[in-house]
Amino acid sequence: MPTLVRSITINALVEKVDKSLVDPAHSAEIWSADSAEPDAHWPEPGGKLFTVNMVAGVPLRSEITVLERVPGQMHKQQITSLIIGTLIKGTMKWTYTLQGKSTQLTMSVEYDVLPGVLGRVLDKLVMHREITKMAEKVLQQVKEKAEAR
Repeated sequence: MPTLVRSITINALVEKVDKSLVDPAHSAEIWSADSAEPDAHWPEPGGKLFTVNMVAGVPLRSEITVLERVPGQMHKQQITSLIIGTLIKGTMKWTYTLQGKSTQLTMSVEYDVLPGVLGRVLDKLVMHREITKMAEKVLQQVKEKAEAR
C-alpha cells in the first residue's frame, strides 16, 4: 500500500489549526473541492464529508469518514473515492505537534488503487501525483486559515 507523508509548520496554536482543518463552513476551501458536504456528525467519529474534485477533467467523488478524533492531537479518517470506475481506498492521519507558538501539522496517507491493471496504471500515472498535490494543497489551506484566525 503506497504511503505519503507531508508536514507543514503553521504559525498558530494547535487549537486554531485543528479548528481550521475540521470547520464544516470551510470544507470546500480546505479540501480544494468543487463541492464538499459534511453531514451533521462531522468532524466527530462516524461523521462523513462528501467531496467532488476534478482530476484531469474527470470527477473524483470521495467519502471521508472520521475514524478517530482527539482534538488538538490527532484526527484519523477513512477515504473511499471513485474515478472512472476505479476504486481508491485509504486512510489519512493528521497529527499536531506544538513547537513553541507554532504547530507542525503532519498528514499521512496510505491508499490502494483498485482493481487490477487500470488501477495500477492510474496509480503510477495519475493518482500518486494527484494525492501528493492534494495533500500539499490541504496543508497550505489549513495554514492560511489558521494563521488568519
